[in-house]
Amino acid sequence: MNFRPGIPRYLQIADAIRRDLKSEGERIPSEHALCATYRVSRPTIRQALDVLVQEGRLYRHAGRGTFATAVAGNDRRLRVIGSIDDIMAMGAETWFEVLTRERMPVPANIAQALRLPPGSHGYRICGVRHGDGGPFQHATAWLPPAIGRRCPTTICPSPSSGSSSGT
Repeated sequence: MNFRPGIPRYLQIADAIRRDLKSEGERIPSEHALCATYRVSRPTIRQALDVLVQEGRLYRHAGRGTFATAVAGNDRRLRVIGSIDDIMAMGAETWFEVLTRERMPVPANIAQALRLPPGSHGYRICGVRHGDGGPFQHATAWLPPAIGRRCPTTICPSPSSGSSSGT
């Protein structure tokens, strides 16, 4: 694998594994096999797998291995967000209610992903995403300071109004 500069390797590996997932229940190669495949250390592989577990794409079964979960079908609200087009489509289909917006120290792995220096402060946004059928996702997002300062403290439009309130 040719790694792209400026993007943490574990995120690139997680993307590659995500692309290779074929079906529910599929067994993922062992951590040692993935280390050999991607020529990286075991902690890097574990970080990549942790990303996919947190996304709900993989689950671990102690002593048996790591397996793929069900792949979301055509329900656009259940897809993994990976591109700006996906994010824009999600915004057009749903609305987001901000529950909290806090300025705080950014964890080291998130600072790295956001290309912020270690020890930086940023904004942690927690909220609930709603669709026509009601709330369906609780989400936490970290934003760099320049963006987080501009994020409204609440975004509570009805799906038809498209307005937001607060700053």
